[in-house]
Amino acid sequence: PNTLYAGTNRGVYRSDNGAVTWVEASEGIARDAFGNSYVYTLVLDPSQPSTVYAGTLQGIFKSQDKGQTWKGKNTGLRVGIMPSVEALAIDPVDTSVLYAGAGYQGLSGNVFKTEDGGESWVPLTVGLSQGLVTAISVDGGDHQRVYVATRGQGLFTSRDGGRTWQTAGSNTLETGI
Repeated sequence: PNTLYAGTNRGVYRSDNGAVTWVEASEGIARDAFGNSYVYTLVLDPSQPSTVYAGTLQGIFKSQDKGQTWKGKNTGLRVGIMPSVEALAIDPVDTSVLYAGAGYQGLSGNVFKTEDGGESWVPLTVGLSQGLVTAISVDGGDHQRVYVATRGQGLFTSRDGGRTWQTAGSNTLETGI
């Protein structure tokens, strides 16, 4: 309970003492020409707390040693260019299943799913817009139900683990919520 992670524009930082002190934990996460690595989102494997996934400006990275070392996990995500990953969610029942929201040059986005802990990703597109994904959530009571929020394209839900999608909350865009 004292271990915390923070994703920043300079990588991942970890505290093992409840945020009293922090250490950089970014070895292996790609950096841009200015030394930045822009970590947008982090998810921890609840069944193996030393396993952490990072969504970054340059794809997805996985650590199995509390952030000491990271490896790129982008097989299947690349569509001409490396995507920016701003949203990640892990299935609370089967933690080898994750969902990622990948964006391409700020113009379009896709939702991807892995069933092997990030080794390979497949796109989930049936009924889903190509809006940039800002958030993903897996229902804790029904892990086949997945929710996706997009920038400007609305909210979507899947009842079959992402195979098909439907719009959700049609009034949310009208009310500004």
